[in-house]
Amino acid sequence: MNILKKDCQSSLELIKTYIENNHPTHIVTHARKIRTKDGDVIFLVKLISRDKEESIVLKFDKDGSLIT
Repeated sequence: MNILKKDCQSSLELIKTYIENNHPTHIVTHARKIRTKDGDVIFLVKLISRDKEESIVLKFDKDGSLIT
């Protein structure tokens, strides 16, 4: 996830920890920092299972908390 800017480092660490703890059989394929029309910052992270059978897209807020 190093493609995202360093100013979000603490959020990235929380996101990385969440993924490692909750999706240990998946790897990150894409990650993006997005600013919405309302000015909010969100992170989208696409994961794929190691066997390439399942993909997941997770959305996190600017603080690194999962958005459901």
